[in-house]
Amino acid sequence: MTSRELAIARSVIYASLFDYPLTLEQLHHALIESDQTRSEILAVYDGSELLHGMVEFRDGFFFPKGRADLIAERRRREAHSRAFLRRHRRALRLICALPFTRLVAVSGSIAHLNLEADGDLDLFIVTRGRRVWTVTVAVL
Repeated sequence: MTSRELAIARSVIYASLFDYPLTLEQLHHALIESDQTRSEILAVYDGSELLHGMVEFRDGFFFPKGRADLIAERRRREAHSRAFLRRHRRALRLICALPFTRLVAVSGSIAHLNLEADGDLDLFIVTRGRRVWTVTVAVL
């Protein structure tokens, strides 16, 4: 297996640990230890029998062979994630409006629109200097 094939396989298999098939764009950005372009990724994949035995590419997604179910799971989780964010939009706006708050960013599975049914909201909050506890108490 070439280093380029290995990079593709590793990246796809790692993402599958989170039940997350990758688009070509996502694979390009997440590619482990390789700087292949999108067209190079496709060329390596298309030209590799070994990679075809490990990774499938269908409906715009790369996933481990035999795990086509991940496509439907990803779509279900994306819909759930978007609904979850809509439900919590008001709370997020309030947190963003708190004095001394400089940045609010989502993290974890929700940041990738991959929230499981029992998932929660993970946030990174950056505050003005020496105001972290003021904002923490207000958020809680």
